[in-house]
Amino acid sequence: LLDPKWKGRFSLDPADQDLFGALLLYWGKEKALQYFKSLAKLEPRMVTGHTQQANLVGSGEIQMAPWLYGYRPLQLKDEGAPVEVLLFEPVLTNPAYLLLAKNSPHPHAAALLIDWALSPEGGMKFFAEKFGRTPTRSGLKERFPRLRVEKYLVVKPEVVGPNFKEFTKLYNEIFAIGK
Repeated sequence: LLDPKWKGRFSLDPADQDLFGALLLYWGKEKALQYFKSLAKLEPRMVTGHTQQANLVGSGEIQMAPWLYGYRPLQLKDEGAPVEVLLFEPVLTNPAYLLLAKNSPHPHAAALLIDWALSPEGGMKFFAEKFGRTPTRSGLKERFPRLRVEKYLVVKPEVVGPNFKEFTKLYNEIFAIGK
């Protein structure tokens, strides 16, 4: 990714401080900062939204976006876009949370929605088969099985959260966001 041939030809999302922070913790601060400063010298195009980035790659406007959700470019490929997916190590993943508010006006309806979303025949199946999201439940058909890997680096809010202000400051400084 640090090859000069990519200069100005790839995209990052200005809101990916959590991914940046996870890699800072995973690689160690010194190594990660050196890497990201080198990456910034390649002048990435800052584009808000992973779907927007995937669409730009699919149209050929940019050649690469390293932190996309893997299923999105594969959906575009199924639609005929000239794209390919390569998985960089570590493969990052963000957990999704379903929460029920303490004083929800309709807690039983919310509980039913949560039950459907987590069920193997409901939401889990829908998101795995229709959208290509990698299911957390075993036994479900995967639309894009090549996205399943043995080991993920989970971007944990309880780890990233306490350092989020620092990660945001560093990310914004390195990639000149807001300047």
